[in-house]
Amino acid sequence: MIAEKIKSGFIVVLLTCLIWVTAEQAVTKRDQVRVRLQIPQSEGDTIIEFLDEDNVPLADNKLDVKLTVEGTTGRVNQAAKLNSSVHDINTTIIDVLPEPGKFEIVSLKVRDLLEGKFEIDERNHFLMVADALPQTVNVKVTRLVNKPVPVVVYHRGQKLSPEKVVPETVDAYIIEGNNTEAIVELTDKQRQEATEKAITVKAAVFTPYRSAAEYEVSIRISPIISVVPEREINSPRFGVLWPYSMEGKYRIVIDEKSPQMDEYQTIQCRGDNQVLDSYYDSPVHLMIVITEEDLAMIDKEIARIPVYNTGPAGDKIEIINRKKTPIKFTIEKMEN
Repeated sequence: MIAEKIKSGFIVVLLTCLIWVTAEQAVTKRDQVRVRLQIPQSEGDTIIEFLDEDNVPLADNKLDVKLTVEGTTGRVNQAAKLNSSVHDINTTIIDVLPEPGKFEIVSLKVRDLLEGKFEIDERNHFLMVADALPQTVNVKVTRLVNKPVPVVVYHRGQKLSPEKVVPETVDAYIIEGNNTEAIVELTDKQRQEATEKAITVKAAVFTPYRSAAEYEVSIRISPIISVVPEREINSPRFGVLWPYSMEGKYRIVIDEKSPQMDEYQTIQCRGDNQVLDSYYDSPVHLMIVITEEDLAMIDKEIARIPVYNTGPAGDKIEIINRKKTPIKFTIEKMEN
């Protein structure tokens, strides 16, 4: 008898708790949630961008907002777990369509970009958006133009002059005024094959915020112009570029035994023989650039990426094994 009373009492308590929990979950609640809004880009002829207060495109084309949401306690608590999540906006409310090659800037309510509701899961559960901070945002709509784009062939970052390219141009949607190219980036193997016969490769046209459009093109490279001299410089010479005011007063001590220095023991370069000769004979192949601000680190270890001193040759020399590893050195004051 006592056991039955205890059991009945337990059931009453459990049911009471469930009723309170259910009631609590059903109560309307208001809270704030931080999210990032992004613009889904279509494959059509328009590009849409978020702008800041100076009408400069936002980084990654994403807008950070603080939403005030309303709904049941359970769903508001669920929304709180979505802080910093990324959500697509509704682009259908952006009903401007500029002339081809032109753009328009419109100011829109952030709440409208979400159609006044905030999706909290994949089961079509929503909360009402009561407010947003910022409340409005500027949006730039650019209309692309369909134009012939020249096919340009590169290998290791160097532009080539193929013997034959078919087709020489491809039709693509681009931003008016941009010097857009349909880029072919050849691998070492493809470059060699193209000297023996015409090969089919992909030319890519890049448009902001969307995947590159690819086109099949055929290229053939003359065996004569495809042979570019290469040179190897072993134990390259280091130099220092610093203000005149520091000359004769300080010296640079490079940690030549560090593993980072091993990466710079050989420079492989490519270019015409004349510019290669000039670089090879240069008194300085790599430079460490120093400023007066570095004196704040005197006698302390500094790590910096050296600069390839190609001089007047500039981009006529291709550094094949270019490194971007910082090397270690210290600035010491010379004794008078």
